Amino acid sequence: MRKGMGRGKGSGWKNMMQNDSHRHSLASRGIKSAQKINMYKVTVPPTMQMGSYSTTARDREFESKEQEALWDYNSAREHDGLPPVKRMPKGTKYEKDTDGDGVPDSKDCQPLNPNFQETTKDTLKIEFDAKKESFEYKDYYKEDQKTDFFRLGTHTEENPLTIDDYPYGFNNRTQIRYYIETTGRGDRFVSQTLNPRTGQWNKPKKSTYSDVMVMVGDEKGHVTYISTSLNDKTSKAKAFLDKFGDQLTKTQKVRVHKVIGWDKAMDKVEVKVEPQRMRNRETGEIKTQVDIFELGKYDRIDSKGNIIDEDKEKAKKKKTMEDIGKYASYQAQKSMAGESE
Repeated sequence: MRKGMGRGKGSGWKNMMQNDSHRHSLASRGIKSAQKINMYKVTVPPTMQMGSYSTTARDREFESKEQEALWDYNSAREHDGLPPVKRMPKGTKYEKDTDGDGVPDSKDCQPLNPNFQETTKDTLKIEFDAKKESFEYKDYYKEDQKTDFFRLGTHTEENPLTIDDYPYGFNNRTQIRYYIETTGRGDRFVSQTLNPRTGQWNKPKKSTYSDVMVMVGDEKGHVTYISTSLNDKTSKAKAFLDKFGDQLTKTQKVRVHKVIGWDKAMDKVEVKVEPQRMRNRETGEIKTQVDIFELGKYDRIDSKGNIIDEDKEKAKKKKTMEDIGKYASYQAQKSMAGESE
């Protein structure tokens, strides 16, 4: 306990009583090093005079964690021009913190390592403010789009990004890890939580595929991604390549150029939408809409009334897609070579 507690504005608060001199006498005799000291994270709820407050306190033979926490709390009050109090506010929590790093053991993935730096939603927000970038491009309708982000690097299943203090259910906190999975179909974003009860990783949640994807953080401290796919315009694919090209693999770069090539190829394609014409084999009646259960009674016909050969139609579509694919590959190669039309 400290002298001056609760007496005025704390003029005598900085003077130490016998407990403090006892502490120094113990240290001089080498007793301090032999003592087992328990560390605690102290969380104080907000009051009418002061906001929420947290500190780290030790539980020792000559001074309890409550006494040390009270000393720190009154020091903070004195700094704010408030008088000291005799006891900690109601609702103050004392949570075991073995390594004294300010993270309770219940939430610390390395409770014996004080030098371990956890990554949480709050630290990601701080990183966003320090490393903010913008990804800007024109969308399909040629409207300007902008996404603010910060880079999180390259993370695979073997090297995931792990976030601590992630909410799990109503009362628990756990870890969640993120990575980009790459297969022959493209890239997809994967998240996976750690079950705090079993210590096992839960089944991963996977996004739909994109041709190329990079992991980023946003202003809210969320881990997310930016991607490009065959449906995107050349402007977005080129902006993606300019912004993230330095962290893409060779395979990913090739895929971005394929996006560019496909868009240029589709610009040459003219699409006509015409209603289907169906003729009843028995009555000769022609319809544009037929119940699915009656399709067997009808033949597809062209505008001249000729029956459409389904096999020839499929072969024609296949040839068209092959031609588009060849032209897209040609444009992708030109893009990779840095050429222009």
